[in-house]
Amino acid sequence: MSFTLRKFDDQWLALTFPFTNERLEKVRLIPGRKWMPQHRCWLVPYTISVISYMQQNMSELKLDEGLRMELSELEGFTELMDAINERMSPSSRPSDDEQAKPAMTHWNDEERKRMVDALLVRGYSRKTIRVYVNHLELYSQYVKEKQYRWSGKYISSYTLHLAEKKCSSSYINQCISAAKFYFIKVLKEKNDQPYIRMKKEQKLPSVLSLEEVKRILNALPNLKHRALLYMTYTAGLRVGEVVRLKIEHIDQERGLLLVKQGKGKKDRQTLLSDAAWQVLEEYIAEEMPQTWLFPGQHHHKHMSERTAQKIFERALLIADIHKDASIHALRHSFATHLLESGIDIRYIQELLGHQSAKTTQRYTHVSTKEIRRIKSPLDM
Repeated sequence: MSFTLRKFDDQWLALTFPFTNERLEKVRLIPGRKWMPQHRCWLVPYTISVISYMQQNMSELKLDEGLRMELSELEGFTELMDAINERMSPSSRPSDDEQAKPAMTHWNDEERKRMVDALLVRGYSRKTIRVYVNHLELYSQYVKEKQYRWSGKYISSYTLHLAEKKCSSSYINQCISAAKFYFIKVLKEKNDQPYIRMKKEQKLPSVLSLEEVKRILNALPNLKHRALLYMTYTAGLRVGEVVRLKIEHIDQERGLLLVKQGKGKKDRQTLLSDAAWQVLEEYIAEEMPQTWLFPGQHHHKHMSERTAQKIFERALLIADIHKDASIHALRHSFATHLLESGIDIRYIQELLGHQSAKTTQRYTHVSTKEIRRIKSPLDM
C-alpha cells in the first residue's frame, strides 16, 4: 500500500496511508500539513509547490483519479510529474562526479544581445523585450545561486520557487514564455522540458459607475491631465495607447480616434465623444502640443505610463472615491457602460481591440443591468 492523495476541498488535499513511523516522518516534513482526527486523514495545501514536493520526496505517492483529472488541466503538469519520477529513479540520478562539476552560467552581455536581436527580428515590442530580458536576468541569478549548469531544464523548479514566493500566475507564465523563447529559439535546445503553466486568477475587472467616472474626469484643475483622462475613458484606451496619441490620430469631423499599433501591433478606430472633444480642443488651443498629444517633460517624448497612472490616482483621491482601481478602470468602465446601454458586444470588441470575443465577454459578469432586475427574496 502507498500514500493516497485526493481532493478535500478547493484549498486542501486529503492524504491517507497505512501507518508506519517512516511514512509519518515524511508527512511531517510537508509544508503546511495538519492532522484532521474527525476525518482520520492529513490535510495538505492544494498548491502546485506542495504537490511537486510530495512527488519528489514520496516515491509511493498515488493520486486519486479525480484529482489527477483536475490537475491535468494545468498545462505541463503530467509531464512535470513524469519527469520528477524519472529523475528520482536511481538510473537518472547524477553521478558524484557530475555533481562535483562547477556550475556554468552563460548569461552575459553577448547572450543578452542575442536574445534582444531574436525578439526584435520577430517584431516583439520594446516593452515585451525589456520584460523578457529581465526574466532571464532573474533566472540566471537563481541558476547561479543553486550552482546549476546553465540550461532550461530548471525552469520548472524556478517557477515553483516563484509560486512559493506568492508571485502571480501571469508573472510566472510570462517567465516561462521568456525562458522557452531563449532556450528554444536562441540556444536551439530541444523543446522537451516539462514546463508547467499556472491557472490564471479569474478576477473581475474593476468598474466605476458613470457618476464616479464624471467626478474623476472633472476632479483635476490641470487641463492637460483632465484631457488625458477624458480621452482614456471616451475611447476605452489602454494607458500605453493614450500616452502615445498624436494630433494626427484625431478625426473630429467623424467623431473617431485612430489607435496606431495598439496591443498586438494592430491599428483600430474607436470613439471620440463631443464632450471629450470640447475638453481636448480647449487643451490643444492652450498648450499647443506638437507631435505627441500628451508630451512628457521633454516635448520630443510622450508622457510616461507611470505619470498617467499617477494622474489618475490623484483624480481618484480628489473625487473622494475609495475603490481599488487603476487608470485601466476607465477602459473597463467604458466597455461596461456601453454593454449596459445595449451596444452589441461584437462592436465593443472592435472598439477595445480585443482579438477574442471571450476577452470582451468578461464585461457581462460585471454589468449590473440584468442583475438589478432581480429582486432579493427579502424585497418580494
